[in-house]
Amino acid sequence: MKSKPDDYFNNGIVEMARWGRHMLMKNHITKEQHQQQMDHWKSSYPSKKREIDSLVASIRERVSKCNPIQLLTFASDMFLMSDIGISSEIEASPEANKISRMTEYVQSILVSTENHYVECDEDPSAEFFALQADIEKLYDSINEFYFYWGACLKDWHPEYDDDTIKEIVEAQMLYLVRGNRYQIHEIEYYEKLLGIHDDEFRSAYGLSATEILDGIKKLQHALSQGKFDALNKFGAMFDSLGCCEDPFKNEALKEAGKGFVEKVFGTKLRDVIEVTGWNEKFVSSLAYEINEEKEFFDGSEFSGWPIKDLPIQKKPFIKVGDRYYCFDYYSFVDNFYRALQKSLKRVDTDYNWGEKQKEASEGMVSEMLAQILPGCTVYTDNYYPQNGSMKNPAENDIIVVFHDTMLIVEVKAGSFVYTPPFIDFGNHIVSYKSLIEKADHQCKRTYDYLMSKTNPEIYNADKSCKASINTERIKDVYMMSVTVDNINSFAARAEKLNFLQLKCNAISISVDDLMVYRDFFESPLLFLHFLKQRRQATQVVKLAPNDELDHLGMYIKHNCYCLQFIDIPDDTTLRLYGYREEIDKYFCPQYHPHLNPPKPSLNLPDFYNTILEYLMISPLDNKSEIASYLLDFSTDAKEQFCEQIKRVISRQREIEDYSVINVSGTGDSLRYTCFVHQPEVKQISDKEKNDYVMSMLVWNDETDRVMIEFCFDKDENIQWMKFERFMPSDVMDSERERLFELGKARAKRLVKKHLASSKGKIGRNELCPCGSGKKYKKCCLRN
Repeated sequence: MKSKPDDYFNNGIVEMARWGRHMLMKNHITKEQHQQQMDHWKSSYPSKKREIDSLVASIRERVSKCNPIQLLTFASDMFLMSDIGISSEIEASPEANKISRMTEYVQSILVSTENHYVECDEDPSAEFFALQADIEKLYDSINEFYFYWGACLKDWHPEYDDDTIKEIVEAQMLYLVRGNRYQIHEIEYYEKLLGIHDDEFRSAYGLSATEILDGIKKLQHALSQGKFDALNKFGAMFDSLGCCEDPFKNEALKEAGKGFVEKVFGTKLRDVIEVTGWNEKFVSSLAYEINEEKEFFDGSEFSGWPIKDLPIQKKPFIKVGDRYYCFDYYSFVDNFYRALQKSLKRVDTDYNWGEKQKEASEGMVSEMLAQILPGCTVYTDNYYPQNGSMKNPAENDIIVVFHDTMLIVEVKAGSFVYTPPFIDFGNHIVSYKSLIEKADHQCKRTYDYLMSKTNPEIYNADKSCKASINTERIKDVYMMSVTVDNINSFAARAEKLNFLQLKCNAISISVDDLMVYRDFFESPLLFLHFLKQRRQATQVVKLAPNDELDHLGMYIKHNCYCLQFIDIPDDTTLRLYGYREEIDKYFCPQYHPHLNPPKPSLNLPDFYNTILEYLMISPLDNKSEIASYLLDFSTDAKEQFCEQIKRVISRQREIEDYSVINVSGTGDSLRYTCFVHQPEVKQISDKEKNDYVMSMLVWNDETDRVMIEFCFDKDENIQWMKFERFMPSDVMDSERERLFELGKARAKRLVKKHLASSKGKIGRNELCPCGSGKKYKKCCLRN
């Protein structure tokens, strides 16, 4: 990071500094001041809660006196207007976020409350805007209330430590986040998960899975783009008439105008049956009538608060009169899958949704992994011996082998607990353990079995042998858990949660994230390198983003992004800002076929892209290892590497002899030797190359050294590559002295050459000219 922050604030209690997209915060409050604040929050808790209860009661009473359709139309339209031009969540203001909650809260009140609306001619706009202001005030008050509630939590639950309490409060704040996946991915999500229930849908509702999916697609479009399409279409028709014709005499325009008014100012686009073509039996199972739901205002401690599980999350549609409506886009797309599951279970209590869901979700994940890693081998529904016996075999969902890399994957299709964390955090912990911790343990168990043998066998459910995997060729293994439900906020930092006991820090993501990765990464080798950085992020204590795509954003921006955060002091808190903005701006517009947003990309030299393309078509077994090594280079090191290759090609043509690239350093520095082959240049033998590399390893006392070879044709196209890593253990005792002398002689030649060109002067603290990466005084000066 830069030494001077872009922004800085310090009021003596809180210190904040921002460097680009990183914000560090340090709390300077004394123990006495902290205790005073906690005591204030605790003592004020009852009055703060009464204040919110009173506001909830007032809002409920006023909503009950409104025309339901008019009020919901107002709320939905206000959200649409606030969302115009927003392509990333970072661009949404706090006010816009509160406006987006009005529709879901109003509908939840309406289906839980008697309606006392009396028809009148008065314009209700003033009352609607006043209600909007009060609902915004309610959400502000609740956000403040969390501090009062959190201060009391330790007294109510002495079994929770401070970290757990912070996690509960944060989980509750994130409970209100809406929007699980990008609009472009909604239909694929439902298509892959609903198709398997086709027979049951036909039996229960008289609708096929295809008809249900088609209706989802139509309603999604109507709620998000329908009004804008109507505006554009009517405007285009009006413009086509020309300036001479009287538009009021044009019958086609008048007819179009009726449709325009119904769509833009009426409820045509929110009428579920009219938009989707679904039958009433199906739609009614997903709708509440006015005052039908009895649990939201049940007289409990937080009765009617919008931070509970809302009725609209259980059933996204509302019946008013004899029509069914959908007003809230996110309540529909986020909750429809689980709402449909519950509906089907009510119709057919014996139907085994879970088994079908498991099959569909595992198929969906394995298909996406095969798309991300083309040419890989995918094994699904795997069994293997447990404690050396197949009597009670262990299970694994997916194993993927891609050349020298293996992925061990567990898919969790179970639903996440829907109750709010502050009411039922115990069940939230149970859900996290089921979806994250259990998958982590299963991955570790599978890894231990596979890596304990050279050719471990995996089996089918009937215990017949499915395959034998050659683990000797595997250079790296990634473990992942993939959930059907999006539990993004905690999954992105699962290893940092103190209530989870993880064994292998498996990467936990949702199928929504996996769809993004599939569509973003054009190179499987880049995807695997990202997984490497994502895995390393689990080891950086302070790196705990609330969104999985922040990891991708950091990778795009910084490559080996964990290095940005390893030196953050323990007494500071890290907040990440805007890392997924470019990703949002790429994926959000893709729902509109006429838009072509630029894809954010890694800063790679052209020659790197050439290498990645070559590796994918090459017969090399260790292509992932090669790509990972080269992609780990810093931006400067990548540029330097490419420039050195160019210079050597030119130099070798000039001198008609070989020239070697050497890079050395200590610690985690790069240590590699690169040979470049050209048709017109004679090269040394393989033994001479090996001796050259190993003599440097011995002479410099290095922990490792990599040998890279490129062979180019006359047009400088890559013909072949080689990559080999040498370790001290590769040096035979009988060869050590000879190699040491070779390294010493080479070092002396380089020092002598440097002295001749520098007039005999080498500073003691300068890097030694021999290329060891050490200071001259600690290298050739003392040898």
